[in-house]
Amino acid sequence: MLLNAKEHIEKEAEKLCSIIMPAYNSEKYISQAVESVLNQSYKNWKLIIINDCSTDNTEQIIKSYQQQYAANKKIKLITLAQNKGVANARNIGIKNAKGKYIAFLDADDIWQKEKLYKQIQLLKSTNTDITYTAYQMINETGQTIKERRVKETLHLNDLLKENSIIFSSVACKKESIINKQFKSEWYHEDYVFLIDLAKEGKRFKGINESLMQYRVHQKGRSFNKQTAAKYRWKIYREYLGMSLLQSLYYFAVYAWSGIRKYL
Repeated sequence: MLLNAKEHIEKEAEKLCSIIMPAYNSEKYISQAVESVLNQSYKNWKLIIINDCSTDNTEQIIKSYQQQYAANKKIKLITLAQNKGVANARNIGIKNAKGKYIAFLDADDIWQKEKLYKQIQLLKSTNTDITYTAYQMINETGQTIKERRVKETLHLNDLLKENSIIFSSVACKKESIINKQFKSEWYHEDYVFLIDLAKEGKRFKGINESLMQYRVHQKGRSFNKQTAAKYRWKIYREYLGMSLLQSLYYFAVYAWSGIRKYL
C-alpha cells in the first residue's frame, strides 16, 4: 500500500539519525569531520554542531557548509555565548536531537563511509541500545599510529577494567540515552556516561571493524596519562563508591590495559 505524504514524512523521521558534534577552536580539522559525515552511505541524518564559543574560524567554516546545504537543512549550528566544555555541548546536542537514533562525532575525528549504515543496521536488527566500532588511532597530521580492535559485547565489568570505546564511534537509540546527562564535574565525562548506561543494564554491541579514525593530540586529555589515572581512581572511589580492594584491582587492570594500548 502506498504511503501518503504525511506517513512518508513520519516514516523517514523515524529513521533519522542526529549526529552531535561539539566544536571548540576546531578550524584545523572540522572540515574533515564534516566531510566524513557528508560522505556517509546512510543519508538520513542531521548534523548538529555546537560551537562552544570558539575564538578561531570554526564558526565561519561551519556556516560555509550550512550555506552549501541550505536547501535540505542537513546542518544545524548552535552557537554558545560562553565556553562550558564538551559535556555541556553534548547535553545541548541531545536536547536538540530528532529522530530515532543519535551518533556522536568529535570535530577532529573522521568516519569511514559505511560507519553509520552498519551501526544503524545493527540497532535495527538486534535489541542493542549502544553500538561502537573498532578504530584507527591517527596523529595530528593524519598518520596512522595503531589500529584498535573491540569486543563485540561489553558489560559494566568490562568497562570498569578498560574503556575501549572511543566516543566518536558511538551510535545509539535515542530512547536509550534521552534522559541521561554528561557530567562535566568528572574528568572523562564520556566514560562516566557509559558507566551510567551500563549500570542501568543498557545493551552494548561492538562492530570489530575499523570504521573511524580517532585523532590523538600530544596536549590532549587522553595523552595526559598521569592526570587520567588520577581521575580514574577518583571515579572508582568517589563516584562508584568502591572499596579500596576493589579499586586497587580495577585500577591495576586499567593501568595494564593503558600500557598495552600504546605498545
